[in-house]
Amino acid sequence: MTVFRFCSMLIAVLSGYTIASDYPVINNSGHVGLVQLYSAKSLGSSRLLFSTSADFGYDKNFVTKVISPKELYGLDTSEPEIAMSSLRPSFAFGITNFLDVSLTLPIYLDLMNHYLPQGGIGDLNLGLKFRVPGDKPRLVQGGVLTALRFPTGTPRNGYFPRNTYYFRKDTTNSSANQLAASCYSSRSVETEFLGLFTLDLKWFQFHINSGVNITYNKDLDDVFLFSSGFELRPSNHFAFFTEMSTETRFQNVSDGFKIAEDPFRITPGISLTSSGGANFSLSGSFKLSSNRNDAFYYTANDNKTFTSRIEPAWKVQIQLGWNGLLVAQDRDRDLIRDVDDACPDDAEDADNFEDGDGCPDLDNDHDAIPDSLDKCPNDAEDLDGYEDDDGCPDYDNDFDGIPDSTDRCIDTKEDKDGFADRDGCPDYDNDSDGIPDSLDKCPVLAEDLDRFEDEDGCPDIDNDLDGVPDSIDACPDSAGTSENGCPKAKPKAKEIKRGRVILQGVSFEGGSAILSSSSQNALEQVFESLSDYSEVRLEIQAHTDNSGAPAASRALSQKRAETVRDYLVSKGIDANRLSVSGRGDSEPIADNSTIHGRKLNNRIEIHRRD
Repeated sequence: MTVFRFCSMLIAVLSGYTIASDYPVINNSGHVGLVQLYSAKSLGSSRLLFSTSADFGYDKNFVTKVISPKELYGLDTSEPEIAMSSLRPSFAFGITNFLDVSLTLPIYLDLMNHYLPQGGIGDLNLGLKFRVPGDKPRLVQGGVLTALRFPTGTPRNGYFPRNTYYFRKDTTNSSANQLAASCYSSRSVETEFLGLFTLDLKWFQFHINSGVNITYNKDLDDVFLFSSGFELRPSNHFAFFTEMSTETRFQNVSDGFKIAEDPFRITPGISLTSSGGANFSLSGSFKLSSNRNDAFYYTANDNKTFTSRIEPAWKVQIQLGWNGLLVAQDRDRDLIRDVDDACPDDAEDADNFEDGDGCPDLDNDHDAIPDSLDKCPNDAEDLDGYEDDDGCPDYDNDFDGIPDSTDRCIDTKEDKDGFADRDGCPDYDNDSDGIPDSLDKCPVLAEDLDRFEDEDGCPDIDNDLDGVPDSIDACPDSAGTSENGCPKAKPKAKEIKRGRVILQGVSFEGGSAILSSSSQNALEQVFESLSDYSEVRLEIQAHTDNSGAPAASRALSQKRAETVRDYLVSKGIDANRLSVSGRGDSEPIADNSTIHGRKLNNRIEIHRRD
């Protein structure tokens, strides 16, 4: 053990470090596996492994007969106690990530009470494991294992055979079996071919091995090999495992396959590993088959001839080893050692963001926008519904100089018109008078909406400009005195007399029914009188001279009477208070033969009819 520890320390110093990137269980051949079972996973490039496994087997019924040569064919009725032990030092090395090589030389020891111990070395085993290449973690791993065994075993030592095919089944002659093989060697080159399968769920792994062992000794039979097992890993450094294995001679297949009569064992165990590369496992192996047809084996030595079974009822195995990397591994080739790489199978993207962890940062700022599409890979998108696809935070969406954090209208630009400019919202109607600032002549003074010039947006404090504010002006739309803002009351108009009243000053443009501009004053007086005396009803009569035909004169006078009536109605006099009559030239008041007389005859008369 001291030598082993020294070698481990020396390799650690030479390699610079010994921490493994994972913590595999090692089988008794120095490969990743369980006990005899192989995993399809490999050691990894430049991983060096030293391992020693030791097993101890016991079965009080293992020896069935003891025959003494001194008493030829005499039967020894004693029941000897026996024990079988093996030591398997192994060396293994990962040539690449998918190719491992191993070397194992077993050492055997047989004990039986009252007799000298027997021991020796077994056949040298050279193993090559090839895994399907690929550095990415995979759910399913596959591979093959080829092993060559060379006949280096001690030829005549040993009481009990170490492999179930180290004897001839077709004879019980001890000499024939002794010549065919020895307890520790097949006396020929052997080749083992196995197909490997592993289902890798990290915490649970399931393995299957299937293949053949070919012995280039014509006196020994070849065998089919099959084993399966699983391991549970509650942590990186601890595992439970169980494997089941069987061997079937080629001859058994032709004679009729019976699994209960072939070697069939179950081996549960535990494994402990450390981050420094040390590994330890403890397991127990138990026979499940009866081996009725194979429960004999004749061998001879200088003392006794034994009849024995071919495998013990149970065995205990201990395995102790160390493994470490000679060269720092970098599976993803990102220049970060796997031991320091949190993502050893995914290359660091080296984008100056957390580049020391070895993991590609596909979204540095964690804003759910891949860096490949993110214009601001180190600044998280604010996801405010404004240009969220570019990956850049928009601190001022509307570019109004007011940060979105204080902007009440983040998507609408502040109008900066000097009114509430810090809230970030445009004020389209500063004074909230319903008139847009673009049309409002007084944008910060609310229109008073008093129906006086309300469209300009300015409050009209004194509509009639009489110096009296509308708030106290009893007549806000009529200029008045300072007393109450109302104009002084007009004197009441003169009442229209009864009888004929000729309206002086009412005239028409030559020969038409169109009032001349000079007629307004006279008609206004009639309007004011009618307004003040609502009970008055008038007949409006129009007269002409005789310069025209009588019919034409009557028609013209009728139109002139209607024109006067229409004027008064337009001023607000009820039409029902007015009647019209066109008299033509039928009622002259002067001589039509003179100009002056004709002028007098062209007249408008009003007559009260109330």
